[in-house]
Amino acid sequence: MTKKHRKESLDALFREKVLLEMLKVAGVGMWTYSTETGKLRYIGFADTIHRHDELQYVDPLDYLKLMNGEDAQIVTQFMAALHAGRPPQEGIRYKVHGNGEDFYLENHVVTCQPLGNGFYYLKGYVKNITAQVMEMNRLHIGKERTEQADRLRSAFFSHVSRELRGPLQAMEELASRMVNAGSREEREECFRQIQESKRAAMKMADALHTVSQLPVSTYEPYHSPMRLCLMYRDLLAENGCIHNFEDGEQEANFLSLLFS
Repeated sequence: MTKKHRKESLDALFREKVLLEMLKVAGVGMWTYSTETGKLRYIGFADTIHRHDELQYVDPLDYLKLMNGEDAQIVTQFMAALHAGRPPQEGIRYKVHGNGEDFYLENHVVTCQPLGNGFYYLKGYVKNITAQVMEMNRLHIGKERTEQADRLRSAFFSHVSRELRGPLQAMEELASRMVNAGSREEREECFRQIQESKRAAMKMADALHTVSQLPVSTYEPYHSPMRLCLMYRDLLAENGCIHNFEDGEQEANFLSLLFS
């Protein structure tokens, strides 16, 4: 082998190593497929199911066995489109389970070359998008948990606000009765009950204000919506004001409201 050929050979080997390193960093696998032979050739780093750094033949049927029914259907339809010479413009996404872990992959066709007699030779790549999908799932779950916490918190404060109307309405009724009272004793009794209702309302308002200053966290139990409920009731109990929570039906309705 001449020096020129040796240099060209070394250059080709270097380019191959650089390409493999780039594929490894990107988590990408390259593939070719002939609809005439049904052979799928694969090399790359999209998953740990297949050997890396080595071109190999993969049986598509064995690959489908690593997927659930829905994902297998997606890939089956993808393969049917390849055989028809009509590969999808957009890539497909599916999940594969192998070596004890799940991989989320995105598969794209780069070229589709007719071979004649209705057969095609295709080239494409598959990319590992597991981290991207997991992050999207985490954000989606976090958003759902936050929205649920907001709904529960709103329900909690709405319920407590309705409870607070009780003492306030009682004060209005007692004030009207006191104006129309026929005796001093009746007026004094109305005044005493007004003061009691006022104290109850103030205690409830103070407890509600204290709890409302706490941030709602979907991850910290201390600040969960249920914890807000318990803290509110504890504050009322400390001040000797339980209001209607002693009533079994009221408490059942209250808790069902929180978890509806």
